[in-house]
Amino acid sequence: MAVVGSVEPGAVPPAGVTAVFPTACGPMTLDFALAHATGLYAQTAERLFSALAAGARLGASR
Repeated sequence: MAVVGSVEPGAVPPAGVTAVFPTACGPMTLDFALAHATGLYAQTAERLFSALAAGARLGASR
């Protein structure tokens, strides 16, 4: 898994990366992203750990 600043439409993750979590989930300026980096990373971490928890629940139900 990778946490990145943004993802170009149609981008393909590099080999070995199973999921990409961008901190910028919509249009924003670089200045805005930098000024709000802490909150953006916190929101991204919540999404990433929610995905991991969902995967763990699916794995446990097998």
